[in-house]
Amino acid sequence: MAEPVSITYKSPHPVAKQSGAKGEGVLTASATACYTAPMPAVMRSYRLRAYPNGAQVRMLNQWFGAARWLWNYSLASRTKAYQRRKESLTSIDISRRLTKLKTLPKYAWLSAPPATCLTQTLRDQDATFRHFFRRVKAGENPAGYPRFRPRHEHTTSLRFQGVSLPKWVKGTVSLHKLGAVKLAEPLPNVQRPDTVTLKRESDGRYYITFSAKVEVALLPVTNRVIGVDLGLTHLATLSDGTKIENPRHYRARLRYLRQQQRCLSRRQKGSKRRERQRLKVARIHAKIRARSQYTAHQFTTRLVRNFDVIAVEDLAVKNMIRHPRLARSIADAGWGEITRQLEYKCAWYGRTLVKVDRWFPSSKTCSACGHKLERLALSVRGWTCPDCGAIHDRDINAGQNILLAGMSQIGGREDRDLRREGGALAGDGETAPDELRTGQIASELFSNGFNQINL
Repeated sequence: MAEPVSITYKSPHPVAKQSGAKGEGVLTASATACYTAPMPAVMRSYRLRAYPNGAQVRMLNQWFGAARWLWNYSLASRTKAYQRRKESLTSIDISRRLTKLKTLPKYAWLSAPPATCLTQTLRDQDATFRHFFRRVKAGENPAGYPRFRPRHEHTTSLRFQGVSLPKWVKGTVSLHKLGAVKLAEPLPNVQRPDTVTLKRESDGRYYITFSAKVEVALLPVTNRVIGVDLGLTHLATLSDGTKIENPRHYRARLRYLRQQQRCLSRRQKGSKRRERQRLKVARIHAKIRARSQYTAHQFTTRLVRNFDVIAVEDLAVKNMIRHPRLARSIADAGWGEITRQLEYKCAWYGRTLVKVDRWFPSSKTCSACGHKLERLALSVRGWTCPDCGAIHDRDINAGQNILLAGMSQIGGREDRDLRREGGALAGDGETAPDELRTGQIASELFSNGFNQINL
């Protein structure tokens, strides 16, 4: 059981005195927000760059090949058994066959890698089949039957069990039959994990990944809310008028990437020059991915630190990415990754993330009076409300409407079907109630102790 931690935060805004039950936060009239609550324990993943030596690289290449062969052997055995006898094999059945194969001189090389790594490969295939049958039961098409692994696969991994505890305490990762692996940075101060994954990326770099349960401190209450409108011209527009520039990392490197890919296509297959060029192209993609991840983390961390409630649109990115002209730009912006990071960071640090219905007409609804336009082209970046005369920036107005809709959901007033109602702000098709536009709901929530920490 985690020890209770007392945190005191000096709020810039006075708040009314509220009383809470034991273990809940209390807001006092002296503008000091204090709460005593246990620090939540979460599962956190770590990814550290590894530098195996020459001997370890040669061993890993053999072990990766053995794991790939076992995967293909198991998949072929399962497929044939079902096609011929309607028999469903499991990883336990294949593991018994593997034990017999190791005794044969022809398959003596299967004894070289750690037995637990091969067992984990079979378990991974079990999980793959479970996902396949789940998709079949759900009626998804295509269901995605497990595929064979190619001989020259560039991204592969092994999972190790039984990591040396004495060396882990000393800050070293020592894997069975492989020995100590050099890392680019010190190990975090966490308990030794049950399994450690050693992965080789397509750019030839090695990484050690593992998960551990850690305690995180809840962030102090800020009494601030924000609406976020994700876009392409700007990565995000906040309801307070702030616009986050879209760095467009992929588009910035697209010309150079095309040159290198054309050079790769001219290389002879199987040659060393082609392999060197392939690594060059893979490292370009790795740099783009790393920069995009950094931008997303920087933006989401800023939101979680500064705001108690964050309202975003529940976008169907997988469907939107099929757009014939905007697919590349949508993928480059990384809307799905931003939403994913906001979800787990808000859960970790005691924030509230509200997802507004994707059918909500945030851009063509006036945030001042609630008037909704019949049509608003995507090329129109600003418009004037014909009802109240308010001049709106398209993205800022959308962010404000997203915030209003998110606060109405928290207040229990979100009972409409936006897809059926065509995006009306109220369930009866009328304009939004005055308390939404004036911020009455937000003030009621905070006055009722909305920012108390309830664990």
